[in-house]
Amino acid sequence: MDSTDRRILQELVANCRITYQELGTKLGMTANAAKSRVQRLIDEGVIEEFYAILSLDAIEAEPFIALVNVDKVNDEEMLIQYLGSSPMIHSVRLDSLGGWVLHGEYIKSKGLAELSSYLWSVEGVTRVDVHPMPYEPRPTLALTHLFLRVLRVLADDARAPTSEIAKQTGLTARRVRRAVQEMVKSGAVRLTARINYNAGGSTMFVVRMIWDPKETNAEQITRWFETRFPQVFWGSEVSASRPLMWVIFILDSMAQSEEIVRATKLIPAARADGTLVPYRPRTFPSLRQILLNRMFVEAGIPPVERWPTEV
Repeated sequence: MDSTDRRILQELVANCRITYQELGTKLGMTANAAKSRVQRLIDEGVIEEFYAILSLDAIEAEPFIALVNVDKVNDEEMLIQYLGSSPMIHSVRLDSLGGWVLHGEYIKSKGLAELSSYLWSVEGVTRVDVHPMPYEPRPTLALTHLFLRVLRVLADDARAPTSEIAKQTGLTARRVRRAVQEMVKSGAVRLTARINYNAGGSTMFVVRMIWDPKETNAEQITRWFETRFPQVFWGSEVSASRPLMWVIFILDSMAQSEEIVRATKLIPAARADGTLVPYRPRTFPSLRQILLNRMFVEAGIPPVERWPTEV
């Protein structure tokens, strides 16, 4: 998987209904070349599926990342299932240091307290470190019955052709295009791709960074990594409660990790506070998926029986 493949994945995660023509223009290639690249990534299992999900704005939720340590895990599968049984948690993964990394969302500050209590209820837990992630809410549109009809088709395949959506909903192609555009532009819905970052011979590598907030910030550090390692940099996850972030890379070889770690010593007023290689996550229906299904049922629309799970 080369840098062009990574650019394609980033574009599809941001908006998986981007056309091959638009994708090719952004990458400096023909639409056919872009289509061939996407198809190869699908065939290799890197792109697993395309799906629609409510935005955080639509349910007034906030994202989090939580770090949990549990002493003497006798039944790992039972622990994973217990953690994933909370609708607030949609991703559970073990890291290379033996800790558990959880992703999800909660509603308002009360949800944060409920999440912390739930995690501390785990038998043998020795540490719970919940980090709300920076998030700026914005107004969003109400999802009417018409929007929900279109969204129900997109929930199964977010790249479904406009003609197919029109056929299933009884709407005109023009109205379908307008509905999709309105939902995405308003921020009510995300049309995205589920990616297996460890497929195609690649490995996810994460550097935990801390810094002096008087001297620098997360945006500057992220930009530094993005400029220094454009071929392998993927993104970052930032804590909203302290000067702490996780910088994510997709590597072709773990030998590249050594260069990244050495380079962290060059960043002013910041330093690496550990590295890890996350294992593939176990994923569960998210709070947004559960609430969207509830909206379908209330509107008399068949619910989604099997959700594409988020990563």
